[in-house]
Amino acid sequence: MNSTTLLTYLIACVFIICAPGPSVTFLITTSVEQGKNSAYRIIPGTFLGDLSAMILSFIGVGALIHSVPSFEIVLKYVGGALLIYLGALKIYQRNKANKEKNKLFLSGFLLTFFNPKTIIFFASFIPQFVNKNENIALQFFILGTLYLVVGLINDFTYATFAHYLGKLLGQKISRMAIIFGGGFLILSGILIVLK
Repeated sequence: MNSTTLLTYLIACVFIICAPGPSVTFLITTSVEQGKNSAYRIIPGTFLGDLSAMILSFIGVGALIHSVPSFEIVLKYVGGALLIYLGALKIYQRNKANKEKNKLFLSGFLLTFFNPKTIIFFASFIPQFVNKNENIALQFFILGTLYLVVGLINDFTYATFAHYLGKLLGQKISRMAIIFGGGFLILSGILIVLK
């Protein structure tokens, strides 16, 4: 793998990861609502979710899910239901949200792992940058590690920025942001189920 391929991959990772999705929305709303330390507790869960999905895709589960529709349907409904549940929780319990470390960690993991697009994404995206004439396992390790590191930096940046922005905007605007974020999670869940 040459430096040009690696740089192209890194740039692609930054653009893909930085685009806010359901997990980033959950992270932002938690940071605004409960503070950055609570949001930081979600990050190891999203990291483990990405890592688990990545490993499963590397051993062929991504191709299996893509070729056997029933697997994708199960993941789709579980992932969609989870997004709807977390979105509703954000809206209806915004001042009573659970700050337990394990529950925030678990929410982050489930949110990332049960997104059906995650495993399929890893199965189709990373192999494009692998040179078949070189050590394939080492290349997957390097590319996977780079993706996870960019993801960690992205999550910590969003969580920290959202916390201070929430303080700057005040309680009323923060509450509106939480409701909007919860609505976005619900809408994302519905779209996943309907697709």
